[in-house]
Amino acid sequence: MSTLYSDADILRYQNQFNFVIFIVCMAFVVPAIIRRISPELLYIVPFAASTLYLKSFISDRAVVPVYIISQIPLLLFTESGVELYTIALLAGAVAFTSFSLYERGWLQFLNTIYIFIAVSVVHIGFQLINNGVAELFDLKIFTYLFISSILVVVTYPFVFLMEKMFYMVSISTLKDLSDTENKLLEELAAKAPGTFQHSLQVANLAERAVVAIGGNSRVARAGALYHDIGKLVNPQAFIDL
Repeated sequence: MSTLYSDADILRYQNQFNFVIFIVCMAFVVPAIIRRISPELLYIVPFAASTLYLKSFISDRAVVPVYIISQIPLLLFTESGVELYTIALLAGAVAFTSFSLYERGWLQFLNTIYIFIAVSVVHIGFQLINNGVAELFDLKIFTYLFISSILVVVTYPFVFLMEKMFYMVSISTLKDLSDTENKLLEELAAKAPGTFQHSLQVANLAERAVVAIGGNSRVARAGALYHDIGKLVNPQAFIDL
């Protein structure tokens, strides 16, 4: 199963390349479908969710250009294209930044507030530019923007579906695997505490070594934590030092 790649590796591994193409294609298809139903409904589409999907599987440096390119259909093929494109870019930037700070439990919904404030400011700004007055009481558009901000958070769990679809491992999964409160690691700590401490030491060393050579430290840490997990089958057969 593949994991996070460097910038150049996006074109080297088929599943990674397929994933990026899928994100770009969806950015074309979804606006085209929504536009046929009602152009106003484009304000409800959680475009920024693409940022989070990309961030989960490719390097941060590669996320920005891929996301910017993927949102170009908004600029070319929709009414209010410049506004929607600006909203998508700003919402993506906010989501990219805030999810690094708030990505667990109810704290995820703080991202909704930040995204909503950002896109609302953009919408008001475009109203001032186009009409000379901000339609502050255009509640329908602001409601759409708020729903869109919520959907960015609500649709994030689709990352785990994409793991299965493209046979990759996300950052979220690696973080869960590396959590020492993980059920399996807690069992290792209880049944073979010496082995557990050894695994922690190996994980720390592996993480530092991989960082030094520019590799994926999350994968190295997760692998090191579980390298002796087989001892749980019969911990009494091994000397615990």
